Amino acid sequence: MKRLLMLCLLPGLVLLAGCESQQQQDPETENSIRPVKYTTVSEPTLLTQREFPGVLQAKDRVDLSFQVSGKLKKLPIKEGQIVQKGDLIGQLDQRDYQAKYDSAVADFENAQADYERAKKLIQKEFISQSDFDKLRAKKDMTDANVRLAKKALEDTVLKAPFSGTIAKQYVRNFTDVQAKEPIASLQNNDELEIVVSVPEYLMVMNDEDKRQGGFDLKAVFQNIPKETFDLKVNEFATEADSSTRTYKVTLGILDKKGYNLYPGMTANVYISGKAGKKVNLVPVNAVFADPDGKRASVVWKIDSDNRVHQHPVEIGQLKGDQIEILSGLETDDKIVTAGVHHLVENQPVKLLPASQTP
Repeated sequence: MKRLLMLCLLPGLVLLAGCESQQQQDPETENSIRPVKYTTVSEPTLLTQREFPGVLQAKDRVDLSFQVSGKLKKLPIKEGQIVQKGDLIGQLDQRDYQAKYDSAVADFENAQADYERAKKLIQKEFISQSDFDKLRAKKDMTDANVRLAKKALEDTVLKAPFSGTIAKQYVRNFTDVQAKEPIASLQNNDELEIVVSVPEYLMVMNDEDKRQGGFDLKAVFQNIPKETFDLKVNEFATEADSSTRTYKVTLGILDKKGYNLYPGMTANVYISGKAGKKVNLVPVNAVFADPDGKRASVVWKIDSDNRVHQHPVEIGQLKGDQIEILSGLETDDKIVTAGVHHLVENQPVKLLPASQTP
């Protein structure tokens, strides 16, 4: 019986021993010295040209919709069709709206006649002032109803507010549509613009820097790699995107050079000028996301006692196997370049030569 009990307990003892051994091999502690590869931050380089991805869109674009509900009776459009300002986009069945308008007109004509008779009667004091005021109010109310009914009747016809191309048709003819339900998307492809997201430092550049260096804006489309297009700034957002902390800038194309460009195409936008930005380049493996989520990106900075500390940085664009550091590092700072996820705050490290692997 005792032998049987020992045999039953043996696997559990082995498991406990294995767990204890596993606990002894847990990740680094603050006092354990870990060998690491590192790099010394060099002098920052001046970037006089920046590259940003952009998407082409029409300057004038709108989803067209009726202001009233009803059944579509006419829809003489199709996707890709070019329309002129004032062309018919769609028309609802007008019978109900016409009847309401005719009824409103009849009510107004009766109220108008009563009011005209009342004006003569009150002069002879055949009716009271209060009765006259009621007839005048009725006349004004029916007049307003006529205007409302006329507006509703006119709203059964949908016309193009500007010349452009039908980019998308959302409904079919003879279907019931609701007020403000999108019928079609209209875009003016003659005036196109590119939307890009730029970092904060480009937005805060002072006027003196802009006058001294200015900006040269050009775009290259992926399907037209040998052609460049000059750009101008049309508008820009003054509030940063909550997730990327970048600002949306809208750029107009000065000359399409005869090419057929359409909304949705992608381009690379190049912003260059004398007023550049100094950045540090470090290995991309040195930068990682803040585990606590309090800061966007961090590095392990090595102090004079060879201990590591998390340090926040602002990153820019990737350059091969390196990444731009826009702020957060100084020349001669030492940072860890490998094994960043195996370190803890204030942990001592041993610096390995560049040829060695930790």
